[in-house]
Amino acid sequence: MLLIEKYKETIHELFQRKPGKNSKDCSIMRAILPCYDNPQDAYPIVHIAGTNGKGQVAAKMAFALQNAGYKVGLFISPHLYEYEERITINGQKISKEKVMQYHRELDELLTSLSARPHFFECTTTYAFRYFKEEQVDIAIVETGLGGKCDSTNVILPILSVITSVSYDHIEYLGSTLEDIAEQKAGIIKQNVPVVVGSRAKYLPIFRKAEELSAPIHIIEKKSCFYDTENQMIANEALSILRGRFHLEDKHIQAGLKISLPCRFEKKGNIIYDVAHNPDGFSRLSNALEYHYPFRKFRFVIGLSRGKDVKGCLQKIEKNAHFVHFVQAQKENTYTPNEFAEVFQKISTCPFSVEESVLEGFQKAKALTNKKDILVVCGSFFIMSETISPISRPKPGGHE
Repeated sequence: MLLIEKYKETIHELFQRKPGKNSKDCSIMRAILPCYDNPQDAYPIVHIAGTNGKGQVAAKMAFALQNAGYKVGLFISPHLYEYEERITINGQKISKEKVMQYHRELDELLTSLSARPHFFECTTTYAFRYFKEEQVDIAIVETGLGGKCDSTNVILPILSVITSVSYDHIEYLGSTLEDIAEQKAGIIKQNVPVVVGSRAKYLPIFRKAEELSAPIHIIEKKSCFYDTENQMIANEALSILRGRFHLEDKHIQAGLKISLPCRFEKKGNIIYDVAHNPDGFSRLSNALEYHYPFRKFRFVIGLSRGKDVKGCLQKIEKNAHFVHFVQAQKENTYTPNEFAEVFQKISTCPFSVEESVLEGFQKAKALTNKKDILVVCGSFFIMSETISPISRPKPGGHE
């Protein structure tokens, strides 16, 4: 069997590993990692949580440190195009062969353990192992979901960062912002400094920092453009790291300019943005008004199930000239008709339901005047269906 076929089989099998009874704590990770000599303890780590912005802050910090000459591991999620994007060192993705090796070795290990890790626990284990084997100088690790019970929360970081708190994954994290903030606060550790973004200033976070004597660094200023806020958070975090790493201003400034793909990424008159919750859609709407105050906006939107469809659509309907609803090929996504049912109750904006992401995108592109803006937003999964492989940017790179 060809390598690519074996790899596809591995990734397919990996995605079938769903959360089980013990998925709301770190017990499985604590059972598995000692079998690999606790690789997560072999290098310094910056741990980043937050409803929105954590991937961007992680990428900016990683590139700044790389630019200063360090070997930097970066663990982010989800991926846009390929699974290997989740685990990189200095911008280079983990190899398919290495993923298959780790997957095979973990399966062999599990024959002697009662632990049954889900997809993200497996992936986190692979990242920790890879960074140790490759002897990184530092790793930037983004949480997958929440913080307190996240698979990554088995580490003792040198710095914690909480970018923002807003509604998302309420079935797991709680139905109030205080509940969600308490989950994010779970990454705060004894005497370890924590950077708190301007949209994460909630009492449970301050209480946890005080309880653990964690020096707290608060970003007070907000901005009309969310990447400016991400830059402020990353800048503060990098400034703290200067006590341990040689970072010049030029290294930090280079890092702050970095942006992951499909985060308000403009190509011609098309903007790609992975806003996928009400706060993300609100930030997207504000950014559109801020950067393009006199333009008309046509949207292509698709979301995974479990998202607040009404809350998301309410944030952009005032800016929308026309909306195309699409459904990604991935399972467990809302259908265009389900979008339409919600949208027509809250807006008089014209819309259409499309047969596929590509068809909807092509139609929207053809109908968008060159002076206006086409916005492709929502699920990560619709991005890979609208951007051709040739024009795909490298993770962490410029447009």
